[in-house]
Amino acid sequence: MPYLIRPMRLEDVDEVALVDRECYTTPWPVSAYRREVRENKLARYVVVEST
Repeated sequence: MPYLIRPMRLEDVDEVALVDRECYTTPWPVSAYRREVRENKLARYVVVEST
């Protein structure tokens, strides 16, 4: 299956948070993801999507 790795964008936050809730007992709140993507210039978040 081909895939693409790309930088995470604000429009990805809801789906990333859904995966987080499925995988962890103490997931990050959606607001934390939004803040990280918008404001944390030192962090790099990526997503993988099928093409």
